[in-house]
Amino acid sequence: MQVIENVVYEWQEFDDVGADGVRRVRLRMIQPELRDLTIEEAQLLLTASAGWMESVDKNAPQSYVVDANLQPVLPVREPFLSDDGLYRFDAGAPKSVIGTDDRRRVTNTTEFPWRAICHLSMVAANGNGYRGTGFLVGPRTVLTNGHMVFGASDGGFAREITVTPGQRQDYAGGPVTRPYGSQTSRDLRTNTQYASTESSEYDYAAVILSEPFAGISTYMPLVFDESPSSVNLAGYPGQVGSDTNTMALWHSYSSVAAVESRVVRYTADSSGGNSGGPVWVFDGATGSRRVVAIHAFGGSTTNGGPRLISSNRDLIMQWVGGGTGGSTNPPTNPTQPTNPTTPTTPSVPSRPSSPSGDMCGGIGFPILFSMFAGLIGGTIRQTRVRRIRRAA
Repeated sequence: MQVIENVVYEWQEFDDVGADGVRRVRLRMIQPELRDLTIEEAQLLLTASAGWMESVDKNAPQSYVVDANLQPVLPVREPFLSDDGLYRFDAGAPKSVIGTDDRRRVTNTTEFPWRAICHLSMVAANGNGYRGTGFLVGPRTVLTNGHMVFGASDGGFAREITVTPGQRQDYAGGPVTRPYGSQTSRDLRTNTQYASTESSEYDYAAVILSEPFAGISTYMPLVFDESPSSVNLAGYPGQVGSDTNTMALWHSYSSVAAVESRVVRYTADSSGGNSGGPVWVFDGATGSRRVVAIHAFGGSTTNGGPRLISSNRDLIMQWVGGGTGGSTNPPTNPTQPTNPTTPTTPSVPSRPSSPSGDMCGGIGFPILFSMFAGLIGGTIRQTRVRRIRRAA
């Protein structure tokens, strides 16, 4: 999902190939008005939604650095889906590296999509501490796993979750940089099915924040009912190789092993702490990214997570829009963002470029996804978006 001046944009994309063999994408807007977009309008909308239009200086003085040696070693709560189909929680050694561990450390975390991916530090109802991952889909909404916000064995809903977008650690044991600061959850939400069953098929939830993070105005787009052929995965695992308390963001990529009715399975490497991270496809032709699932579990031969599908779309839309659908934990003692960066005017290159690490995800068309908007910084983007809204 994306924020464009607090307006919900929803549309269909159709992949057309003309007689000249050139691929063209045709857009039909669903919201705020049902109609086909002209080529110019479609280009403006897709350009306004693209992450390369926004950047923040990695060395911005408002960011802050902490000593990695002073960071607590938090256990993980990453489920392991066993061969007998049981969803088991195990905070032991990672079991989710399939073959050779080919994850790569991400250090350009002030670029999209990495800045929208968040390190989560959770305090459970019984006081236990865990770590995991989430990703921003709106100014105040972070999607993650149900098991990151709720655990029956830990007493129910978590007390609080600290959200840190774009956290990075350039090398093992190095200082930890938090370019956008941190913020404590205002409230937590999951769906009623997960709260009653803790099933992998319903393992999705939301962390609601009090304030947007200054310096971030581009959010992860979502696509529902997509059947990808390959996916990207990123998150904050607790261990990668010999680094047993990494605080870095790590990225992996793989083909898809299976697409089930509610779950997608893949061989992209993960380990405890990756839970709640976005699983997305990247279209190299258009530079677009679409989240198709939320990473939730590891297995002996495949990893996976719940898909974004029509049956969970309305609830997720409510969460992004500020609604209280599903099971909810009321706010306790929210905090304001800590040491956030100051927004900068985005620069617009002559043509889009793809951040390193993404690989073509083989997305199919037509697709349906939703764009949410707010806090779009910069004169150029505001002008482009207003042109779309006037036309609508």
